[in-house]
Amino acid sequence: MLLANGVYRIKNAQTKNYVTLLGEFNDLVAGEEAVGNRENAEWQVKLSDNNERCTIQNRAFGTFAGPDPEHSRVRGTEVPHMWEIKDIDDSFAIHAAGTVTKFWCFENHQLNSQVFLREAPSGDTGYQWILEGIETAEKLPLIQTSYVTRQSHLLDGNSEWEEILRVLSEKLPIMPETMFVPEHGCLQGTRTTLLKIVNEWTMVSDSICLLTGLTGAGKSAIAHSVALQAWEKGILGGCFFLPRNLSIYRDAHVVINSLAFQLAQFDLEIAKHIRNVLSREPDLVSSSNVHKKFSELIVKPVKQASDVKKIILLVIDDLDALNNVNAMYSDVRQEFLVCLA
Repeated sequence: MLLANGVYRIKNAQTKNYVTLLGEFNDLVAGEEAVGNRENAEWQVKLSDNNERCTIQNRAFGTFAGPDPEHSRVRGTEVPHMWEIKDIDDSFAIHAAGTVTKFWCFENHQLNSQVFLREAPSGDTGYQWILEGIETAEKLPLIQTSYVTRQSHLLDGNSEWEEILRVLSEKLPIMPETMFVPEHGCLQGTRTTLLKIVNEWTMVSDSICLLTGLTGAGKSAIAHSVALQAWEKGILGGCFFLPRNLSIYRDAHVVINSLAFQLAQFDLEIAKHIRNVLSREPDLVSSSNVHKKFSELIVKPVKQASDVKKIILLVIDDLDALNNVNAMYSDVRQEFLVCLA
């Protein structure tokens, strides 16, 4: 049975309960069938390019299903975690990527029992899950945006590049829901003067273009249009559109990590430099040092990639929505703006 990108309810084959997320960073637990249509029991499954691995993201909270190593259970996490889903007749077994010894299962048959990672006895249906599809990938721009789909042709069978991106995808977050969507851009024939000014700026300037305006003035629509036009020119190195309803994305560290992965998708030489940096400093992804992270993952890889001659444009929307979720003693938003300057 083939699994495709989409939104699913994940039901245990034995207990018939649904996997439900209690809170943004809380436990995955057994929920009643009667509440199986709630969004905290709906999960976006995003498959890797070779369909062997996937991320599982909760639709209500935006956080990802990830392992809690201290307690061998599954919780909501900020960083996407890769899972492998094994086909078993008309159901699936879910285990952490790279290991086949620990599978999803409910702790017991009771409601609100937690999802644990345990060895699966042969033939035990308590370790088997039925994925009930709710929507297909075509109806889910948050699962597969036009930008993400179109990026896949850039590799053109380059096995070295594909391997680098595979390694980086396990370290840097892949966030298709923060990419540009052509349909969210300006209506045809509108904002033409402003778009022309911005497009001319992209071709002649190496400075920052800051678009300001009142709420509802259409800044995001303009940003989507600029990103689309830059992609069509082959100069879009990365973009990040902050969804205000998902707080985990309003973090400068998340923005930097995401842009780094997109730059790796944009150019092979940049990808090599980012891979080398993370090989030397694997903790850089989780570092709280905004300046160092921006320098090592964004600025230096671009400058050191000697064959990159063309313009590279980064588009970031809604900067004022950045918050300080990971900052205890500093203003991360201010630090990020300083990096851009």
